[in-house]
Amino acid sequence: MIAINFAGRGNSASTECETPWVIAFAKLPTFTITNRSGIIRDINNGVDISIEVKSDDNGTFKYQWKRSDSNDGEYSDIAEANSNTLNVKQVGYYKLQATNTKNNDEAVALSDAIRVTMPASEIKNIKFEVNGELHNPGDDNIYVTKGTMVKVIYDDLEYSD
Repeated sequence: MIAINFAGRGNSASTECETPWVIAFAKLPTFTITNRSGIIRDINNGVDISIEVKSDDNGTFKYQWKRSDSNDGEYSDIAEANSNTLNVKQVGYYKLQATNTKNNDEAVALSDAIRVTMPASEIKNIKFEVNGELHNPGDDNIYVTKGTMVKVIYDDLEYSD
């Protein structure tokens, strides 16, 4: 029996029903990140990153990985990255968005970032030669007009175009 008392009014109501209705809403997913960083040792194979996602309401999860060049930058969806594990072949910051669905209700949460880097031994030394002057990739004020010869020096191998 369900009884309702309207406080301070002296009125009350009650009803009997066989089974009371219980509406269960989706709960926010929680994340367990075992490794907060990944290192790409072989660019051809990449590195697997994974996040365990849980909710105690037995809802159904949907996943979407997102990537950014910086931790506080804008994160963009990665196409077809819809499981809780992702093979990464590009350095950057990655977050997992998990959507828990229960009784047509959704709860969405975004994980903390996982940073993926490459060991210093794998980073190649690149320089540019423009009109006989040597430049590093981060140099300011390098302008090249159409027809200018640019030589790319990559780990002591030279390429010209």
